[in-house]
Amino acid sequence: MQRVFASRSSGVPRRACILAGIAYLGFGLVPVLLGLVARLLVPEEVERAVLPALAHIFLAPPVLIVFTVALLSAVLSTIDSAILSPAAVLSQNVLERFNRGRIRPLTLTRLAVLVVAAASLAMAYLGEDAYTLLEDAYELPFVALFVPLAMGLWIKRGGQTAALSGMLVGGTLWVLHYALDWDRFS
Repeated sequence: MQRVFASRSSGVPRRACILAGIAYLGFGLVPVLLGLVARLLVPEEVERAVLPALAHIFLAPPVLIVFTVALLSAVLSTIDSAILSPAAVLSQNVLERFNRGRIRPLTLTRLAVLVVAAASLAMAYLGEDAYTLLEDAYELPFVALFVPLAMGLWIKRGGQTAALSGMLVGGTLWVLHYALDWDRFS
């Protein structure tokens, strides 16, 4: 979505998406190959900690320490972004409409960070495992953001009301799906 919104012509996002897809496939092969190698080298660790087991086998202790710190840094950076990005969108695009200048924007953003962090913590405690949490993290933006965006690009009627309605219906159905632990809508 960022490539489409930030482009100056129709050719730029097309080329950027193709290049990003190729890069994504290239980088996406790395964990697949590591998983295949791990199944051969450390079959007892396949269900738990593949990456640390492989690092322990192939890296010297000083390099292993640097690798572990870099891996921890990447995880913390991802967590930080996963909280700050939705909090900024929540405070600037949703809460600001109801604020009407009563609360300073920085305070509003800080409150949004607390709300998003609390919601993330609640989901983490309700989740079964890391894979399920990852699935859930990708489901909500898909039903509440991507579908209204895609429909807005192809359907000319409706405008802002239709987009907000689509986001509200998609988000509400996802919350019901999550809260009632439905496997499918049948």
